[in-house]
Formats: sequence, structure tokens, C-alpha cells
Amino acid sequence: MANPTNVLAQGIEIIGSVRFSNDMIIDGKIEGQIMSDKGRVTIGENAYIKGDINAGEVKVFGKVEGKITSDRCELKAKSRLDGDIKAKMFAMEEGAQLAGRTEIGWFGPLRSAYPKADFTAKGSKASRRSALGGWWQSARSERTSSVSLLTWGSWFRSRQ
Repeated sequence: MANPTNVLAQGIEIIGSVRFSNDMIIDGKIEGQIMSDKGRVTIGENAYIKGDINAGEVKVFGKVEGKITSDRCELKAKSRLDGDIKAKMFAMEEGAQLAGRTEIGWFGPLRSAYPKADFTAKGSKASRRSALGGWWQSARSERTSSVSLLTWGSWFRSRQ
């Protein structure tokens, strides 16, 4: 038997938290947190969510104001997200709107993804930082943005 899908149709409004275990399609309005350990949630075109979403997979066609935390997150063409995303995988179609920060690809501390610098050499901190080719400054100022990842990637490629 296939997993049942829960549906919150257009015209339904909920103020409070929603917890589910399988799949859920939301086309109504929710003011509160949406939670599922492994479930998939689809935010329909007519939906408006004001609160955080924590689920295994999140697809957004409508409007969300809040943080999304998931294994996989997709922002579809006419969607709008005013909030942050923390996901292992992220996709954003042309026309989707995002006003927030992204943390993509891992859930561990960001420092572990940085290359290790050799701080055994004598000299000032500035000289050790400059040995990283400007990478350190970019990563320090934008710890969770994709700019840091791109900067780290260019640093790594230049060392190969």
C-alpha cells in the first residue's frame, strides 16, 4: 500500500503547528511550524506559510515566510521565500524569489569544510591570512553563503 498523502486545501487556515509523517500538500494558509522527520511537503501555488518548515523534502510553489530545513529543497518558478534555507540539496528554478541566506550541502560545522592553513610559520596574523590568497577574509565575512563555497573552490583549484 502506498503512503497516504495529506491535503490541506485552499481556503483552510491553521494557526498553530502541523506535524505529519508521510506526504503533505498544502494549498491553504498556515501560521506556525510545519514538522516531519522524513516526510515530503509541497507548498502549493495558492499557499501562504508564515513559520518554519522542517521536513525530509520541501517543494515550494507558493509563498513562505520562515526558515526551511530539509534534506532536499526546491523553489519552483513562481515561488517566494522570505527566510533562510538549510538543506543538503537545493534547486531553484528561474523566476523563483529568495530573500535570505542559504546553507547547502552539510549540516556539520562550516569550519570543517575549510582547508587547513599552516599557522606554524613565524610572522604576523596578517601575513598568515594573506598566504591564503584572500580566501580567509571572504570566508570569515560570509560563513554560510555560497560566496564562501565558490571562493573555497577557487582556492582549492589553484592549489592542484
